[in-house]
Amino acid sequence: MCNVALSGLPNRDPERVQSVINAAARLTTGARKYDRVTPLLKDLHWLPVPEHITYKLCVLVSNNSLHGTAPRYLQDVIQPVAVTSRRRLLSTSSSALVVPATRRTMIGDRALAVAGPRVWNSLPQFDVRHRRHIF
Repeated sequence: MCNVALSGLPNRDPERVQSVINAAARLTTGARKYDRVTPLLKDLHWLPVPEHITYKLCVLVSNNSLHGTAPRYLQDVIQPVAVTSRRRLLSTSSSALVVPATRRTMIGDRALAVAGPRVWNSLPQFDVRHRRHIF
């Protein structure tokens, strides 16, 4: 399933996909039609659709684009924020990415160049030196 393509869609579309996944979970586990599906999804280690989309975007940005294992055209689309400062600030070691401006919110915001960095930047930052989250 191409979950990244579902990012930014209206709520009804991921809900339709979620209902299919719920039916697949019931079929896989042999549960009845009206059994609660949340415990089944947890037992199968399946994420809900919105969280799965976020996960796939972050994996695509992290493993493929930032670590250099993606094709060149994907690496060129996702750029880190350039901090030009002489001072040693915590923000200079930030892993924030540039989110390009778009003209059309329905189409432009769903592009990998926009959706990937936006989701990546929404993750909590982790200070490696002090081993704590930065909020």
